[in-house]
Amino acid sequence: MRQQKHFQIRIHMSVLREECFEVIGQSLGLDRLAPGCAAELAPEIELRLREIIQDAMKFKSHARRDRLTVRDINQALSSRNMEVLYGFGAGNPTKFRKISPGLYITDEVEVSVADILNAPLPTIPFEPTVHMHWLAVEGVQPKIPENDVADSSSSVVDNPLPTVTMNAPDPSSSGVERKPLVKHVLTDEMQLYFDKVTDAIKSDEYARQHAAYASLTKDPGLHQLLPYFSKFIYDEVKHSQRDLTLLTAILRMARCLLSNSSLRIELYVSVCLGSVDMVDLSLWL
Repeated sequence: MRQQKHFQIRIHMSVLREECFEVIGQSLGLDRLAPGCAAELAPEIELRLREIIQDAMKFKSHARRDRLTVRDINQALSSRNMEVLYGFGAGNPTKFRKISPGLYITDEVEVSVADILNAPLPTIPFEPTVHMHWLAVEGVQPKIPENDVADSSSSVVDNPLPTVTMNAPDPSSSGVERKPLVKHVLTDEMQLYFDKVTDAIKSDEYARQHAAYASLTKDPGLHQLLPYFSKFIYDEVKHSQRDLTLLTAILRMARCLLSNSSLRIELYVSVCLGSVDMVDLSLWL
């Protein structure tokens, strides 16, 4: 029988040169590599590099960027449980300095160790703490250092809401101790909210009315506007007794305020009940 000899020819198609591995080995303390070691390592290392670059390109595409950054490479390394690159995260381009023909090194700034030791220590950051205080109690903001006091000259809008004086005593009566009327001071935001809600209630747009009803039912910060809403309900019912559509919207508004568990509506229940009774009487007459 004729013996046949099989020859295996290995062709390494790698873009990495063997000199690269020799330089890397010298930086790691390996002065000499075994013959053929670099040629064997080149395909495997190139495969790993291609995988990391492909993963980095995926991170770049996911971030909707056109330029590959060091952050993409680090994310690709982290996804493979590999140590990330340090010292390459700066956005400025790296500068190189020529030390000999054909050899360049990064131009890094030399810092003296004595300057680092003599530099003042940075300020110790404050520990995160949580401090609680009352923003408002029964619709009134307490005067404490944590709460900013609203300036009456800057907080009052050009056309403030009318003062709620429906049940005020007659000034001509005698023998009654009179107290000065307390006028609520509303911020621009509260005034704007009141105008938007009342306009939505009186409008014919279902979407705006539905949004206003939902806000009146769930919003917990309507304590300051509650007397103004009560006055609005009373006035609209009084002057629109023949407009059934508007009366229905006003009664729905009153029901939303009654459904809001964050409001103390019992303080103004007499006004609301008076408005409802007025509607009943107007329908019977």
